Amino acid sequence: AGVNVGTTEYKLPDDTEESALKAQWLVLSRHCRKEYQSSFSQVSPTTTTTTPLSSTTPLDRDVVPKSLPAGVYAKLVEDYNKITLDGVRRRFPEKQLLGAEKVLARMYHEHHTSKLYTATPLGEIMAQRVWTSFDTINSNRKKDPSEKKLIIDEKNQISEKSQDDWDVRGQWMLIDATQALRWAWILLKYDSETAINKYVD
Repeated sequence: AGVNVGTTEYKLPDDTEESALKAQWLVLSRHCRKEYQSSFSQVSPTTTTTTPLSSTTPLDRDVVPKSLPAGVYAKLVEDYNKITLDGVRRRFPEKQLLGAEKVLARMYHEHHTSKLYTATPLGEIMAQRVWTSFDTINSNRKKDPSEKKLIIDEKNQISEKSQDDWDVRGQWMLIDATQALRWAWILLKYDSETAINKYVD
């Protein structure tokens, strides 16, 4: 089978090695990403100005922060809350994202700084936030990775127990995770609120 683009179907010749083709695509994608990132460093200002100490260098673009920049979270929440419905200010459901600050920082960095988006797994926010959408403590929250558990494995060796990935345990958890992503996208202004709601619904 091939790939259809418009009315044209592209197929691999029978003698083409699939692994060689994958390697070529991998090299090409890495080259494109490198060229894209280097294009930011080639822009030079036309006037001479002093650069502040907090300016973003090309190396800073690659470093994903562990928290949002100072004041950004409060501004994003205020931007959401200042919209009124029938004369009443809305209130952003902050409990939906409380505890998932690292995820929000990564998503914000990707959307506003690096423009190198990565997929946000459905359970990434759920695995870190404190509350569920039912206002109960999230019992499926991942613990701090610095807290390591030692176990005796099948070879009677002491080893570290890795944290389990987030696991869906029912349709309500799936809906809850989807709603958490919705609120993250709305807060970080990935698109218009109408478009995000249409996509998630």
